[in-house]
Amino acid sequence: MNESHIVVNDKEIVDSKRQEDEIMQIELNDNNYFFSGWALKENQEYGKKGKGKRMTETVKEILKTLYYTSDEDKSERYTAKKMLQDLQQRVQTGELEADEIPQLKTIENWIGRYSSLYKKEAAKEAKAAVLSQKNIK
Repeated sequence: MNESHIVVNDKEIVDSKRQEDEIMQIELNDNNYFFSGWALKENQEYGKKGKGKRMTETVKEILKTLYYTSDEDKSERYTAKKMLQDLQQRVQTGELEADEIPQLKTIENWIGRYSSLYKKEAAKEAKAAVLSQKNIK
C-alpha cells in the first residue's frame, strides 16, 4: 500500500486510506475558523469597502473638463495617461496638491464609469428631444 508520513501537531501520522478521516478531523479541529457567535449581527463588521483614498471634487471637475474636451474634438483625445500628466502639471503650478493625484488605474476606472453615465444622460436627452418634437407637431 502507498503510505506517507505526515506530521500534524507534533504527531506523526501514517497516511493511508483508512486514516484519511482521522487526519481531516485533526485538521478541522486545529483550524477552527469560526468562533462562537460569529454570525450574530453585533459581531459583524460593516463598512470596510470604500475606506481608501477618494478623489476630491476639484480633481473630478478637472477630469470632467478634460473628458468633455476630448469628446468635442476627437483628434485631441485625452487618454488616462494624458489626464494623469495634466494633473501632475497642475501640481507643479500649485493648482493641486500632490496627494490629490489619483493613480493611473483609478483614472481609467473613472473614465469607464463616467463615459457610461455620460452616454446614458445623452440618450435620455435625445429621447426627450424626440418626444418634444412629436408633441409640437
